[in-house]
Amino acid sequence: MFRSGAVNEEEATPGEAPFLVVLGIAQDAGYPQAGCRKECCADAWADPGKRRHAVTVAIVDPRTRERWFLDCSPDFPAQLRELNRLAPPETFPGIDGIFPTHAHIGHYTGLLYLGREVMGTQGVPVYTMPRMRKFLETNGPWDQLVELRNITLRNLAAGETVRLNERLSLWLGHFRPSRQSLFSHRV
Repeated sequence: MFRSGAVNEEEATPGEAPFLVVLGIAQDAGYPQAGCRKECCADAWADPGKRRHAVTVAIVDPRTRERWFLDCSPDFPAQLRELNRLAPPETFPGIDGIFPTHAHIGHYTGLLYLGREVMGTQGVPVYTMPRMRKFLETNGPWDQLVELRNITLRNLAAGETVRLNERLSLWLGHFRPSRQSLFSHRV
C-alpha cells in the first residue's frame, strides 16, 4: 500500500501542488480480457470507449517536473503518452521512478518497453522488495533490462518511507504473500 507524504499547503501555490494521475483502473491485463467471450467483454471489444487500461497511477510534482509510476502495466505505451500529455516531461524519458507492487502481469510487464527494442532508457530507478528484485534479476527478459542498465533496481523494505524529493515521500505497507504471489511480495 502506498501513502504519500504531506505537502505544506502554504508552500504550494496554485498549480504547484503534487497530484496523482489515474492511468488505468482494470485488473491485470486491462478490459476486456484477452480471450473473454462473455457479453461484458463483447461489448467492450465492439465499443473502444468501454475499454480500460490495467491499473497504474502516476505521482506528479509540477514544481520539480518529476513523475513516478506506481506499477508498470502492459498498457505502458498509452499510459506514458497520456501522462506526457497531462504533465509533459522536461527530459527523456521523464520517469523518475517506477514502483511495481508485485509480480502479476498488470504490475510489471510494462517494464519491457524500457528496453533497447523500444525506448532504450538508461538507469530508470525501479524500486522493489527483495523477492521482486530477485525475480527481475534472474528471469528473462527482465534480467536484460538490469544487465543493459535500462533500469536500476533500488531496494525497498516493508514499512519503509521512501523520499521521492524534498516535498514528497511514500510509505510502503506490506501484504502477506498469498499463493497467488509466488514470485514477489506485495507492497
